[in-house]
Amino acid sequence: MKAVRFLLPFTHGINIQAIEQVMRLAQSRNATIVCASLIPLPVKHPKQGARLEHIQQARDMQRTMIKLAQRYHITLEMHECFSSTIVKSIIELTASLHCESVVLVLRDQKALLLRTADTQQLLKEHEAPFFIIHLPPKQSLLSILFAMPSTHQEIIQVQWYCKKMGKQCIAEQGQEQKQNMYIRA
Repeated sequence: MKAVRFLLPFTHGINIQAIEQVMRLAQSRNATIVCASLIPLPVKHPKQGARLEHIQQARDMQRTMIKLAQRYHITLEMHECFSSTIVKSIIELTASLHCESVVLVLRDQKALLLRTADTQQLLKEHEAPFFIIHLPPKQSLLSILFAMPSTHQEIIQVQWYCKKMGKQCIAEQGQEQKQNMYIRA
């Protein structure tokens, strides 16, 4: 049986909650996460090389992914790519790394782990199926402090979208196995 592989593209903004939800999705699907750290090169002068802070953030993301993959018992592959065309690189990596789906994480209509503009362009241009994880809006500190622990439970919405098939599906984890795509945090 062929292992399922999810591509998780990353350019900036390490977000632990987003990464944990990706881990839970992979765990529920018994999938391998293929994390592609895409280090942007200047578009006009790519020979100048990448900025040191982008390289450091990619390495920090790799260390974070390794720790969380161990905690969730997820198979993880790490790849690093220097590119001046992020979306084109993601499309090429999906094929060359044999990934069935691309995982994207959103909060309040903004992308996490990847620039929002790149995410929008990727959704328009890429033919691969997507898992889109919608995190709940950020809560203020006061609402967290005064939330009732027994009644406070986040529901993370996961949307599966396949442009080729013209299908979109939203479901809830825990409601039998036929559709398990909401993740309780």
